[in-house]
Amino acid sequence: MSDRATQDDILRRIVDRLRAKIPEYADTVCFLCDQPQPVSWPDGPLCCVVSVSDGRFPEQFTTGGGASTLCKQITLEVTAWVRCVLDNVPSLDLVFLEEHGLWSTWEPAILRALLLETDSTGRADAWMPTDRYGAGLLRNQIAPLRTSAARPDATGQWMGLTISFGLDFDWRL
Repeated sequence: MSDRATQDDILRRIVDRLRAKIPEYADTVCFLCDQPQPVSWPDGPLCCVVSVSDGRFPEQFTTGGGASTLCKQITLEVTAWVRCVLDNVPSLDLVFLEEHGLWSTWEPAILRALLLETDSTGRADAWMPTDRYGAGLLRNQIAPLRTSAARPDATGQWMGLTISFGLDFDWRL
C-alpha cells in the first residue's frame, strides 16, 4: 500500500477507471463534482458524477500507528444519470429497465468497473486504484455500501441512481 495516497489521487484514478471500463462514459460525460447532481449537464443522454460525502478519521487506526500516520475513511458516491421525460411512461421504462436503463445497465457496469479486474483468461480479481509504481492506494478493496432509490433532478429531465462505496486510505503526515 502506498503511503503517499491523497484523496485527489484516488478520485482521479476512479474517474479514469470508469471512463476506461465503460466506453459510453467519455471525458465530458464522467467527471468529479462536489455533489452527486452537477450544476450544468453535458450534452447527450448520459452523465456519471463521482463525488465524496462525509468522511472520518477512525481512532483505532491511529492508535499504535505513530504520530505521522493517519487513516481516512470516506464515502465515495458514483451517480449514474440518464436523460428522460418523466411524464412519458415508455421513457421511464427505458430509464430503469431497458437496454440503457439505470438498473439493467449502468448500476452493474459501475459495480463491475470499480470492483473487478479481469485478466486475459477471464479470471476476475478485486480491482484497486494504484500509484504509478503499481502500489495500492487503499487500505482495503473498495466496498459497496448502498444504492439509492432512483430520483429526478430539479428540472425533471434527468433521472439518477447513486451507488455509495466505502474507501479507507492512509496518509503520511
